[in-house]
Order: sequence, then structure tokens, then C-alpha cells
Amino acid sequence: MKGNLFGIPVLVDYELRRGLVYLQASHQIADLDRLCVANMVLPVTTEVLLLASDLWASLKRRGLVVGSDRDLSVDVIVAATARLLGSTGPTVIATENVRHLSRMADARHWHDIA
Repeated sequence: MKGNLFGIPVLVDYELRRGLVYLQASHQIADLDRLCVANMVLPVTTEVLLLASDLWASLKRRGLVVGSDRDLSVDVIVAATARLLGSTGPTVIATENVRHLSRMADARHWHDIA
């Protein structure tokens, strides 16, 4: 991925980290810390949340929302982050959850991104 920027949405860091902390996986936590220091950690801004609410409502109207209405829907927030970044250039979400995220943004399995 030479020449490309890599960013980690802060909510993704949270989701990964909470599981690692629970498992007391200190080596993996240290790896995540290094990854976050070496790359941009993308904040959840008001602009991100406003777009995420629009995306969520659009999915809900089409019957595509998974989970309950009370779920935080981190996938929607990640997609909104990517779409806002995409306004300055091509943005791809590297994920294992292509099926859900590709409804809202360019999402590809992380193995398929060169």
C-alpha cells in the first residue's frame, strides 16, 4: 500500500481494544498501540455522526439495518468516516465485513487490497 494513507477509526480501535483488554492479551494490545501510533486515528466528529445518521436512516427505510434500533451501528459510523474522507480522494474500507459495509461505501476484504 505504498503511497496510501492508512487510518483507524477510533471506534474500531475501541472495539478491538476492549476485547483484547478482556482477554488480557498484552502483546496484541501493544501491537494495536503501535499500529495506532504509526497511523492516523480517525475521530468521530459531529460531521461523521450527521452523515452516519443519514446512512442509517436510508438503510432502515430499505429494510437493511441489522440489529436493534438502539445499537450504536459502528459499521455506519465507519462508512460515514470513509465517505467523508473520500471527498478528498479515493477511500477504501479494509474489512472482513464487506457485505454490510459495501452497502454504504467502497469496502473490500483486507486481503484483496494491495
